[in-house]
Amino acid sequence: MSKKAGKSLASLEQRLSGYRHWQLLALALCLLTSFYITAPFFNLNYIDFRLTDTVNWNILEAQGRHVLQPLAERDFRNSHVEKMSYRLFVPVVMQLTEFKRYEIFILQSITSILILLYSIKTAYRITHDRLTATLFSIALTACYFTYTGSYDVFGRLDSFGLLFMLLAIYSKRPFQISLFCFFSFWCDERCIINIGWVYLFHCYEYYLEKACFTIKNLFSFHTNWFCIFIALLCYLAGRFFLQHQLGFSTGTQDVGSGPLLTNSRYMFPAIFSAYGAVWVLVIYAAGLLFTQKKLLLLVLIVGQFLLSLLSSVVVFDVTRGISYAFIMVFIALLVLHRNMEPKPLTNLLWLCAAAVFFVPIITWDGNYHYIPNLFIRLAETFLH
Repeated sequence: MSKKAGKSLASLEQRLSGYRHWQLLALALCLLTSFYITAPFFNLNYIDFRLTDTVNWNILEAQGRHVLQPLAERDFRNSHVEKMSYRLFVPVVMQLTEFKRYEIFILQSITSILILLYSIKTAYRITHDRLTATLFSIALTACYFTYTGSYDVFGRLDSFGLLFMLLAIYSKRPFQISLFCFFSFWCDERCIINIGWVYLFHCYEYYLEKACFTIKNLFSFHTNWFCIFIALLCYLAGRFFLQHQLGFSTGTQDVGSGPLLTNSRYMFPAIFSAYGAVWVLVIYAAGLLFTQKKLLLLVLIVGQFLLSLLSSVVVFDVTRGISYAFIMVFIALLVLHRNMEPKPLTNLLWLCAAAVFFVPIITWDGNYHYIPNLFIRLAETFLH
């Protein structure tokens, strides 16, 4: 690391250590970085157009008026939007509060801020170091799961489920973990597919303190992960009732080999862009587990990742789908903190944080989208 970068890190560490509300300072740095690299609110005309002319928003408002009426009864049978049938958390909020699409978009933007805030809190709980938590959170600003709440104007509302999953790993009380998992299931089915990450995080974090992680421990009873299964059973019971008593169903269009073949051209850039330079942390952590022969955790992580990957490539929304596996980056931080000296870890996180300004961001949802940073967005605006 250069002397100039070292001085910058020392100055940042001094400010963080001398400031009582350092998490707010870290959050401000994350928000400024996120605003620069994704420029989410700059094209206001585009936001207004998408909020008024997108079928997802129309469906959400229809669900908000009649939550218990199946989408199949509203001319959406066998349509790709029928997959939204069981995503009822936001429609219930809309019915209780009488919110419309503009209020939900504002609420969605707030969830994006909360995701960054609780990323800082979770990283600090793992490392007990303010500088490390801040650098890690800045690196996350280029990840889809942190900026989707302010970028997505299409009514897909991923940030709600992502926030609940993050709160599920941040919380240590069984009731809170169960409640956040339960809410996340009603936001998107991909939360169910990726709930294994929550289980792995709590299990590994708990047994890190015991300095052991075995198959016996993995299946032993502990309320912090047993409550996850309780949440899943409650969700499945509710879904069974809606399906068999009220006629709810979910569509299977745009799922399977068709999207897989279509996605093949942009699959790898879309998967990479979901996390950008943060992939370095995940790969480095996997390498440490392999070299130190901690194969049980490595096999579990690889298995859950393959499940998450499969669920993302068989639909068009590859970037969105793989972003639901975001808890793996917090598990990676756990592994790195456990197995690296503080200074090398800080240097690695600094490189990942710096990379967010240079690595281009794209998303793939059946169409290719390049997300320009603020400088490019301004240049495009004034040149046109």
